[in-house]
Parts: sequence; C-alpha cells; structure tokens
Amino acid sequence: MSDKKFITFGEAMLRFAPLSEEDIDSSHVPSGKANVLRTIGGDELNVAIALSKLGRVSEWFSVLPTGALGDHVVKNSEWNKVQINNVIRVDNADIGIFTVMPKEKTVHYQRGYSAWALQSKDCFKWNSIFGAYEEKDSVSSSAKHLWMHVTGISPMTGEKPAYNWSKGIEEAVKRGVSISMDFNHRKQLGTLEKLWDITKPHLKHLDILILSLVSLVELSQLHQLEVPPSGTGEEDPAWPKLLQQLQHKIGVNRLACCFKIRYPSGLQKRWSVIADNEGVHSTIDTPVYHTPKDECGGGSAWAAGYIDTRHFKSSKDPKEALRNADLLASLCQESFGDHSVVERSEYEAWIAASKGKPIVIDPKSENLALETLKKQSNNDLLLETLKKVKEAKVIPILRAKNPDIAIKRGIELVDLGCKILEVTLDTTDAIRVITELVKAIPKDKCVIGIGTVMDIKQLEGVVNTGVKFALSPINPKGFVEECHKHGILAIPAAFSPQELWETRVQGAHAVKLFPAQLTTPETLKAVLEIGDLSKLNIIPSGGITPQNAPQWLACGAVAVGMGSKLTGDDIKVPSGDSKLQAAIDSWNNGGRDVAKKIFDMFNNLK
Repeated sequence: MSDKKFITFGEAMLRFAPLSEEDIDSSHVPSGKANVLRTIGGDELNVAIALSKLGRVSEWFSVLPTGALGDHVVKNSEWNKVQINNVIRVDNADIGIFTVMPKEKTVHYQRGYSAWALQSKDCFKWNSIFGAYEEKDSVSSSAKHLWMHVTGISPMTGEKPAYNWSKGIEEAVKRGVSISMDFNHRKQLGTLEKLWDITKPHLKHLDILILSLVSLVELSQLHQLEVPPSGTGEEDPAWPKLLQQLQHKIGVNRLACCFKIRYPSGLQKRWSVIADNEGVHSTIDTPVYHTPKDECGGGSAWAAGYIDTRHFKSSKDPKEALRNADLLASLCQESFGDHSVVERSEYEAWIAASKGKPIVIDPKSENLALETLKKQSNNDLLLETLKKVKEAKVIPILRAKNPDIAIKRGIELVDLGCKILEVTLDTTDAIRVITELVKAIPKDKCVIGIGTVMDIKQLEGVVNTGVKFALSPINPKGFVEECHKHGILAIPAAFSPQELWETRVQGAHAVKLFPAQLTTPETLKAVLEIGDLSKLNIIPSGGITPQNAPQWLACGAVAVGMGSKLTGDDIKVPSGDSKLQAAIDSWNNGGRDVAKKIFDMFNNLK
C-alpha cells in the first residue's frame, strides 16, 4: 500500500438546495414551505472525500462548532474515512450555511459567526503537524509523501483564516511538499484583486493553479493580456493560447482551466487544458459527455482526479492527469450532493475502457452524445471548408447553359490555380456538372460547392454529391440548419447589418454580401468596426472585378465571388448557338490568360 498522503485545509458548510421548480419560489404557499436537499459541502473537504473514496489516505483540517451540527460533519467525515485529527471544535459558534438560489443564479452565504470565521491565529501548529508526519514516516523530508491542496475560498473568509492558510502553505513549502490550488474566486467574499494579492507570494511554489474560464478572463485582464472577444465559444483555440500566455506571465509551474458546454438537451461536454513550460495539453479531442444530476462537486472531484494521478500514481503525463480529472468530475455529478461517491473499481474500469476516445457516462445520454458528436464532426468539416474559402480568397462562379463546356472549364480552372469553385443550381444539367467535377477534381486541390439555392428542397439532390458549401442569393427558411446537418457550409445572403447579423444568430459561419455593387468596401469596413459584427465572415458577390477585389479584401472581406471574368462567356452559350464559336475563341485568345493572372493575383495576396 502506498505511504503517500493528502492533506487539505478549509471550511465545511451546510448546503440547502430546492429539489424542484416549485420549491425554488415557495413564497406563495403556507409558511413558505419548500422541499430542499441538505448536504455537507466545502471544496477542500469534497476533495479529501473524493480521494478517500478512491482508497487514498486523506486528512482534513478545519474549525467546527461543538454541538449537533458540528458532530454531523465530523461523523460524516469519519464515515467517509477522512482523518480529522486536526479538526478544532469551538463553543458558542455556528456552522456556515449556503443556500442555492437557482432563480437568481447565485448562492446566499451565512457564515459571519461560524466557528470557521472565528478561528484564532496560529490555532493550527503547522510546524508540529508536519513534524509529526516526518516522525511517523521516519524520513528526513515529507516531500515525496505529502500533497497539500488549498483553495482561494478559505483566505477570503476572514483575516484569521487567511493568516492560518498562508502559514500552512509556508510550512509546506519549507518541507518541499507539493501544493495544488483551486483559485475559486467567489465575488461574494471579495475582489479578484484581493485574492490575487493573497495568492501571488505562493505562486512559484504551486505544482498547479486551477482556474475557471471566468477567472482566466479576469486574471488575464488584470495582467493586461488581450482576451478573446465576448461570445467566443469555449472550444475556440484562443483559450488555450491565452492560458499559455497567462502561465508565462505569472510564472506558475502549471496553469489549468476546466471547460464545459451544456447543450439544450441537458447533455454536458467536459474537457480541460493545462499550460506549462513545455506547452499546452488538452483533452478537447477526448472529452467526457454526461448529463449532470447535480451542479455542485465537479470542480472538487476534478482536483481529486488530478492529484490521484499526479501524486498517488506518480504520473508525469499531463494528458493522463487531465483525462482522469475530467472523468472523476463527471462521475461525481452522476449523484446528488457535493461529495463524490465514486469508488476505485468503478473509476479504474472507466479509465481502462475509454483510453484514447471520448467518454459517454450515462447510457441514457448515449444517443444525445452520438448526436452531439455527429454535430461536432460536421462543425469541424464546416470550419475546415471555411478555412479553405479564406485561403482561396476568390470563389469563381460557374453559371452555365453549356454543361459540357462547364465541366471542361471547371477542370481547366483548377489547373490555372482555382482552389474553390461554385456551380450554380440554375446551370443547365447542374447535377451532372457538379457530379462530374467532384469526380474529376482531387479534393486536396479544389473544393466544390453549389450556388443559387432558393429553397432547401433543392438540397435534396446534391447532399450526396460531395459538395462542401452552398451559397444563396437570399436566406431561405431553414437553409443554414439543413446544410449544416449534412456537413455542408451554408453561406446565405444578406445586405443590411441587421440581415448580416441574423445569419450568425441562425448559426451561419459565413455570409454572402449581395448585391455588393450596391454598396462599397468602405461601408463594409465601417460595419465590421461595430461591436460583435467584427466576427462576421463576409463574402461580397455581385460587381466584383479584378480591380476592386483587393480593396474589398483590405476592408475586411474574407473572400469574394467572381463570375465571367474568371470562367469565360462560352459556358453561357448553349450548344448549336451561332455565338458559341466566337465565345470559345475569346476564351482561347485571351480569356484563359486573364483568368490565370487573376488566380495568381489572389494566390499571392496575404
């Protein structure tokens, strides 16, 4: 059995949470009666219990009142096999209470006269406590045996708790004990700046500092780092980049951030990221999917999973620690209450069964997870197509009345440097043209899409042809959703700022500005300088020429649409028409060379 041990220092409170929607506001019933769930909570105790359930030796330091409520916490800790030899009992004091208030989306604390808040300075004899560990272990240093975990909650509960908290960390540092900290800033307790001032002297001694996404943003702003704009999704790569920047800025060994997305179905996706001096490590490709039964306890269990892997298992692999932490946090929320009930056998079984792949915890959530994974996979495809559109900068529009020439022209355009090609659905024999081009053109050379979609029913004939994007001169009802369901990038059209923004609300990753000849590049630039409108990926089409295209791109367009200047006039002339030969000669005697120069121009733009 391992001789390693975990210790932690913090407050325990009684948590009251309404059990149902009816219990959230019971002011209209006699005596305000409500059914509530009463549980014991406290981040540090939660971590100790989570590790104890996994069979690890854990000890919790705290201050509790004498009497029935203090006894209740003591007995529960003992039942969970957490050592409490250094829990101090105080007469004539209360236990802290916090009430979950879902309607207000907050928690109400009552802890001003709790035994914890009334603790005296130096009531914990840290030198003797750590000395006792060394004597028991018969080693000169407790460093390899002990791990200490603290949070930013305890020092913000009062001057005396803050003093004892700091003294405990200082004594642990002297003896080389590994220390983790969950920053856990609670606005009800004080400002971020105050907590940062308390934390800063200990930073270089921490094995890891754990942040929420909110704290990552606030600490980055405090250190004058540029943060992603409001509305940036949790999966955006800007967040790991920011985490790395902050880790370098503050000089902590490891900086972690936990991420969660809650879908309308109730399904939650959880993953996490660590930034250290070797780079960024993430589990975004192997997340955990589950439907939480309780919102509390996940953060504490995450810390326990990390400590179990890094300290007790002596793992040096950041991704292993992250994965196990994500898993334990999710499993913890499969039961009600702050405390994890996950035992070692269940935990290890999940670890063994899920290596290298996403985890779905609750069988009832499996269909939801599979659907979510499919949507995620589709979303990755959409973003990859958008990336290629941005790289190409120009979308040649193949609108033809001569399908045979159109097919040959599409293949020829790729040889001239075309990377993106749109075939409009009002092209004669459009499905044949699209199918032949998709078959003939290598996917790594050019992406084929469709245009002039006027109704989503038109998509039925093309979703299986291999097209990767679809443009419309309007914004048909259901267009964005239907395209994205099939992994096709939807590019609806809009003109006014209101219309442009509505496409984003609908889920579009890009929007066609049409007809662009009725506005100017300067107007586009002005629109993109207004708030979140800057996030729009706008593709002007209509009236675009080789002469004005660079100006559109310079003013913020991600690409432009261009017709006959690139594709030639002969594709518009039906077979047998007397004008066909002249149009073919025009392409052969100059049109091809003009198209080549235009593609070269776009491919050389930065």
